Formats: sequence, structure tokens, C-alpha cells
Amino acid sequence: MITSGTLKSQIDKLWEEFWTGGITNPLTVVEQITYLMYARMLDMNERNDEKRSARTGKPFNRRFADDKQHIRWENFRHLGAEKLYPLVKDEVFPNFKALTSDDTLFADFMKDAQLMIQKPSLLVKAVELVSELPLENKDVKGDLYEYLLSKLTTAGINGQFRTPRHIIRAMIEMLDVEETHRICDPACGTGGFLSSTYEYLLEKYSSPEGTEKEQAFDKEGKPVLDVHGNPVFNYLYAGDLLEKRTHIDYDMFHGFDFDSTMLRVAAMNLVMHGVKQPDIHYQDTLSQSFIERFPDEAKNGFDIILANPPFKGSLDEEDVDPAILKVVKTKKTELLFVALIQRMLKVGGRTATIVPDGVLFGSSKAHQTLRKHLVEDNQLEAVISLPSGVFKPYAGVSTAILIFTKGGSTNNVWFYDVQADGKSLDDKRTPIKDNDLPDLVKQYKAYQAAVMAGESTAQWSDKTQKAFLVAKDDIASNKYDLSINRYKEVVYEQESYEEPKVILGKLKALENGFWLILMSWSRCYELAFGKACGEVAPSKALKKPVVLDEDNVWQLNLDMVESGSGKVLNKIKAPLNEAGSSTHWFDSRHVLYSKLRPYLNKVVLPDEQGLATTELVPMLPDPEKLDRRYLVHYLRSKQFVSWISDQVAGAKMPRVSMKVLGS
Repeated sequence: MITSGTLKSQIDKLWEEFWTGGITNPLTVVEQITYLMYARMLDMNERNDEKRSARTGKPFNRRFADDKQHIRWENFRHLGAEKLYPLVKDEVFPNFKALTSDDTLFADFMKDAQLMIQKPSLLVKAVELVSELPLENKDVKGDLYEYLLSKLTTAGINGQFRTPRHIIRAMIEMLDVEETHRICDPACGTGGFLSSTYEYLLEKYSSPEGTEKEQAFDKEGKPVLDVHGNPVFNYLYAGDLLEKRTHIDYDMFHGFDFDSTMLRVAAMNLVMHGVKQPDIHYQDTLSQSFIERFPDEAKNGFDIILANPPFKGSLDEEDVDPAILKVVKTKKTELLFVALIQRMLKVGGRTATIVPDGVLFGSSKAHQTLRKHLVEDNQLEAVISLPSGVFKPYAGVSTAILIFTKGGSTNNVWFYDVQADGKSLDDKRTPIKDNDLPDLVKQYKAYQAAVMAGESTAQWSDKTQKAFLVAKDDIASNKYDLSINRYKEVVYEQESYEEPKVILGKLKALENGFWLILMSWSRCYELAFGKACGEVAPSKALKKPVVLDEDNVWQLNLDMVESGSGKVLNKIKAPLNEAGSSTHWFDSRHVLYSKLRPYLNKVVLPDEQGLATTELVPMLPDPEKLDRRYLVHYLRSKQFVSWISDQVAGAKMPRVSMKVLGS
């Protein structure tokens, strides 16, 4: 975890430059920064090889020929905008395709790399800031890149891109990964499961002498404290007890995805953490071509599989491997992935996989067939129920972790009800004191130890507790239902109630208040979208207003707005000529409404003139007929959010069309 205020501010500043420069897609920002980091690391590796060659007299495969020395990072990073931009665009990026030898991993992913930065001034600033990052420090560069990836969450990128790292850590600890294991994620995304496993191994295989501890401080030099008020420390683990370094660098970590951007990010993530050559490939693992291209990986290939496969998405039914369909005949990707993971494991191999709750209790033949297969033909060890807010702000779907071993048989299944994960379960996901994850890991390890030693497991017989056991026969008799609520017993306490007359009186008062509120909402709805009360379409936003100070124009994007409150988290003012082209003017007469992912409830009441990116729609209410504060109050209401959420289009990036807002 990166807690250094200086490093955080460096990444924050770099991120901010891209946003103010008009690149507002967070994934594009990460991708472009990855390219620049890669260009710098090529030069760093070349210099290291040059020094080693000079010392040993042994030749090496050069990355830069004699006529390519000018495209090395240290040779171009000081150039001005006019010379730097064409050099990077026309020579540095095309050179990625020509790389060979140790750089083959990236050469394959980087061959389609394109410079999306359109402004030469932004490129100069980005190169300058990337040059300042401590990429030569192997102890911090992994954390540095992980903090960069955390921006995907704060920017509201789709949930499938990033699983919360504290959830991943708990899954890894429960499986207790060893340095000899062969590990895979069949839908690896940014490589979070794989990079976190490497971090776990470094910690597990570090001696006291190989562990450094230092206190964390913020940007202002003040000690960083946790939710309990205790000081936070950074730990640097040398991994000095690791003996299988070659295996770790070349054959331990395997990942597959069919999003080339994700693959680039995943590969960079693992290399930045310290894995020399992770085995990352472009491949749809549900496809028939998987077993043809990767026969050793597609079947009986891995000791450990950690995954959070996509729950929904497009599926080419004709291309799905028939062998998987024999196990479970379905179009649902969450079911197909569980069957795939079971096939990819070696006999005795284990997995911890996140699935939507529907997998646990779905009544279709496919659901029941898969669950029966897990229980009867494998050793289903645990079902861990996660709170529904774990994947907010993108989704409130309830999920669970399945832990099973390939082969063997199931006697009992261990259930655990995680009610808190150390963060609030709303869109903000702020740290809180309540956290069941440490107890989850502790109890699971104790249960596993008892089973392995043949000791009593009676302490988990009480089904009113968070952790309890359910016999296989009970599960089989319930159509292999694995939902925790099917078996958990709830102790009800006797309640005392007021007299019926008192309750009726309170209900009458509430009913009167309800009708007043309902009438108020109805009237507000008419006003908010009535043509006579204002203008909604962005085409009606300010056109070429008088700008008092063109060097300090407020430039606002969706990422800077807090969900629910509409509070502007970061008010950035920059020169007008640095603003992106896809923007709208607004001033203190407007209300800014987020048409992208409306369930995030981002509505802004601006207090001055500025430019907003196109995700924020300027509404201009008629002040004679509608107070804009009243409009904001309505747009943030649960009633409106619920209604507008049903009008969105687009599965991955849901947005409200202007026709809906204007109707």
C-alpha cells in the first residue's frame, strides 16, 4: 500500500494534467501513462545492460540501435514541445513494435500502442512528471502503479476492471499460496489477483532482517493514522527466503483476457511489482481456441486459480468450448467460468472465485447442475457471503466467494457471513472500524487446521454465528442451494409494541405528511422539465461568454464531483487554451446534471463561470418559475434517481439520453 504523501501527490498531479488536458476517460489516462513508463523503463534497462556488459565483457541484445539512440528516454525528455511531440508520436511509439528478446512480453501488447495525447504541451508535462517517478526503486514502484490503478475506482470505471484489494488479500491468505504453486486468473483485468499474490509471497518469505518498517506521513508531514487512530507503517519486504526465483519470474503467474488495454496494464502491473516475465496472453478463455492454443493451461494446468470473472457481457455462443457446455449447458458467463476454472485446475488444485449470489440459489437446471457438480464431484470447502456494497459505486450486486478443491468429495461446507469489510457500503466507501475480514481469515485457517489434523469442528456447529458448518446431505436435500440464508438460523427477540390507538395516530400523521411530500414531488417534476420553466439540452448552454480571466478558468469533470452531495472535490483552474474541445460553458445560473451513470447521483450547483466536460449537462431553469436549488433537491431525490435509472441505455457505461431529459 502506498501511503507516502510525496508519491501520492506525484501521481495525483500527473492524473490532473491529463484531465485538464482533455483526456477524461480514466482507462485511457492509465494506458497513456503506462506507455510513457514503459518508454522510460526501456532506457533504464538498456543502461543497466550496458553497465553489465562493460563490466563482464559479454554482449547483450540491444533495444536501441546506433541510429535509434535519439529515441531513448534520457535523450529526448528535455526536448521542447515542437520537437518532442513528433519524435514520440512518429518514432518512439512505432519502435515498440520492433522490440525483441527480454521485451517480447510487452512487444506483443505494445505493437498497437497509439499516442492519444493531442496537445504537445500536455506531452511535455507528462514526460516531465514520469521522469520524476521513482521507477528505479523496486521497493516502491509496484505500490506506485497500484495507486495509479486505484484511480480507476475513484473515477467510476466498470466494476469488472478492479476487485477491491482488501478482498483479494483475504482470498489469497485463505488459500495460503506457496512459492512452488502455478497460479492463474482466467479473466485477469488489471492483474490485481496476480500482483497481490506476489506481494503476499514477498511478505511470507521475508526474514526479520529482510523486512524494513517506516512510519507513513502525509503531504504536510503529519503521521498517517488508521480508523482506530493508530499510526500507519509502510513495510518493505525483500523476499530473501524465496528459493524458486526462476519459477516465480517465468512460470508462476498466468493471466488471460480479451481486452488488449487490460493486458497492457496487467503486464506492466506485474513487471512493476518485480515479476520479470509474467505469462499474460490475449485469449477468451471460454472459447474453443483456448484449449487449442494453450493445452497445458486450459486443462489440469494450475495449483491455484484466483478470479472475479465477468458476471455479464457479450457471449459468442457458437464459439464456447463444447467441453464446458457438457458440464453446464447455459449462456450465463458466471456459470461457464466456474466450470472452466474447475477444468483448468490440477487434481487437488484449489480456487477462490467471486460469483454473484444467483449462482448460489438459481433454480434453473444449469444452476442446479453446476452446484451438484461442485458438491458431489469436488470438495466444496467454503461459501463466503460478501455485503452487497463491496463493488459500489458501480454496482450493488450481492456476491460470494466460492472455495473448492478439484476432485475428492464434500462432507461439510463452511459458511461465513461477512457483514462489514472495513469500508462503508455506500458509494463513498470510506474506511470504518467494523471489519470482519481479519476474523474471516483467522476462523477459516483454524477450521482448515482442525480438518487436516482430524480434530473436532464442533465450534462451527452453531448456525446462529457468523461462521458455521452445513452437512452435505442438508445441502443435497435443498437442491444444492448454497445461499447462506437458507441455513443460517436467526434468533428473534421478543418485541413490545405501543397501544394500537397510538400506532394508528402515528400512521395517520405519517400519511398526511406523505401526501404533502407526494404533491410536492409531482409539482417539482412538472417544473423541472416543463418547457416554460427552463432549458435542459446542452445546446442551450452558454455560447462564447465573456471570460474575465482566460488564464484561470474553472474546468470541471465528472471525476471531481462527489456522489450524492454534488460537492466539488477538486476545483481546478487552468488556462482556457488547455481546455478540451468537448466541453460546455456554465455559470452560477445553471445546474449541472451527470447523464453518465445517473445512479452515482452527481448534481452540481456551480457558484461561478466555468467549463464542464460533456458528461455534465447544463440545465438552465427560469428563475421566475423555478428556484435552481429546488431543482437540485429534486434531481438528487430517491424518487427521481430511481426513475431515471430505469431510462438509461448502455450496459457498460449507462447514460441518460438527451431525449429523456428533454421529454
